Amino acid sequence: MKVACFQFPVVQANFEDNLNQIKIGLLSKKADLIVLPELCTSGYFLSKEKWILYSSPTFWNKTIDEMTSFAGFLNTHIVFAIPKMIDNKIYNISYLINETGILGAQAKIHITDDEKITFASNPIWRINPIETDFGKIALISCFDLWDSSLFRQIKADKVGLICSPCAFGSDMSPIIAKSRALEFNTPIALSNRTGIEEIDGVYESFVGMSTIWDASGEVLTQASLETEFICSAVELLQIESLPFCKNLRQEMKWR
Repeated sequence: MKVACFQFPVVQANFEDNLNQIKIGLLSKKADLIVLPELCTSGYFLSKEKWILYSSPTFWNKTIDEMTSFAGFLNTHIVFAIPKMIDNKIYNISYLINETGILGAQAKIHITDDEKITFASNPIWRINPIETDFGKIALISCFDLWDSSLFRQIKADKVGLICSPCAFGSDMSPIIAKSRALEFNTPIALSNRTGIEEIDGVYESFVGMSTIWDASGEVLTQASLETEFICSAVELLQIESLPFCKNLRQEMKWR
């Protein structure tokens, strides 16, 4: 299958501008699945009032409707992460959608110190594999990449591809993602954002570096521009052996 990532400078608290960037950036692009950055329609550093607004049913429904319609227009699948208010708590939730709507969702489990001001952590420490025509896909966003136990679980569930919407400002997460792809023999498509946001007079930048790795941890393609669409053929294989170990599943206790 052809897997793609689109990185762009997400504009802080500007839904229409961000949605427009996505539509222009993906127009005429061809891929079976496209991964967008984390919080790609809202931005990362928002006021409490803005987070309440962006996680409201009005904005959530509008985003899902727009993405579903656009996925149908492009004849593709789209992965993205947006805020959603549930029982007066805001969760950072990744979605996989196509022209029919939501195929699967995954609330972020691990949240950073900055995110704890706004977001609640998913109380269920489990990644839910999503069945697709291409095979099983898992959504693991940003800081969740650092938890190897989540990868052990999805390996036991025989997931063939990991999609990772991200919003980070250093080069550490790509190093972690590369090691996870190699350790668990599973391709990863990571989409990070670029751009700058202001919080309390301090400007924070996001480094991009969106990358697609194959099941051996080799880079298939990596973005280097502020706005860039990358795409690669990816095989969703169940690699469970190495030259020095015939049965990795048994040896590593992937049940």
